Amino acid sequence: MPAKKQLSVNVSSLKKQIGENIEYIRHQKKKSIKEIASFLNLTHTAYRNIERGISEVSVIKIFQIALLLNVNAADILDIETTKHRNASLTTTLFPQSDKNEAIKQHKEEIAFLRKQLEMVVHKL
Repeated sequence: MPAKKQLSVNVSSLKKQIGENIEYIRHQKKKSIKEIASFLNLTHTAYRNIERGISEVSVIKIFQIALLLNVNAADILDIETTKHRNASLTTTLFPQSDKNEAIKQHKEEIAFLRKQLEMVVHKL
């Protein structure tokens, strides 16, 4: 019987990389910390701790941030992009050749999130 592979995750590093992605995208989209914190119903400090990788961020918050920044949640979670960006600041989130695909993905994600929100509202 083959041995099971064990997945080792450095949570601290992961939080830091996700926070760096959020901060990078926020700057690219010219959004303020105050604007995003308010949208998430967080204090300035609580939101800043997410960007610094001090606090963990929930999946729901990742989707909310992505929605506000008009990106896919996958872009926030893309650790490879973080590594490449740190190596070269010329990395872009959406190369021109991928623009149509990115728009399609955004529309699908928005439709999905709207359905999720409708389900939550109906439960209330």
